Amino acid sequence: MARGEGALGAGAGAGYRASGTATLTLPGGTTQSGAITVTAWGFRHCRVAIAFSSPWRRGRYEAVASGAGLHIVGPEAWSELPPLAGGARGCALLAQALDWTQAQPEAGGAVGLGRRTALRLDPASGLPVSAAWRWQGQAVELDYSGYEQAGGVSYAARITERVGGAARLAIRFTSFAPRLGLGAADFVVPPPPPAAHAARGGAQ
Repeated sequence: MARGEGALGAGAGAGYRASGTATLTLPGGTTQSGAITVTAWGFRHCRVAIAFSSPWRRGRYEAVASGAGLHIVGPEAWSELPPLAGGARGCALLAQALDWTQAQPEAGGAVGLGRRTALRLDPASGLPVSAAWRWQGQAVELDYSGYEQAGGVSYAARITERVGGAARLAIRFTSFAPRLGLGAADFVVPPPPPAAHAARGGAQ
């Protein structure tokens, strides 16, 4: 186990929940803010819920990942972000829930998570500084900073996501704690809706 991985308390059966505030910045400069909760169990199960409000509207974003399944509901504006859960990176908003099982050392002290994600570590602590990958042809980078201690493990209290070089999502976690007893039943991905032609009774 890598030094940073141990400090994070990462593990296939480890469960964590973090909550705080999130702010999305749209390409035109409009912002939406709200309360965020991230729950992760191991590297393959994640739930991200954001209840946001603005002077003119309220809404909710939720992404649930379980194994290879992923279900996302939310306002159209949030579709401009890469999915906040699932995929080869696991539950990347919590550094301990990155898929460390794929970690491979790379040049310059970096770590590769599979073939598509580069993880940069702090040389002194071994804790993640950033994770980078590509989404829809754009460079995506998550910056981890403001590490704090809770429940005997370290966690990044500040997360910034950049898409195409522009800051799009800023998160400040104000609460973090290990969660015992989590399981697959806490991360159920609903089945996909029936195809449109089936809903019309098979009409062509």
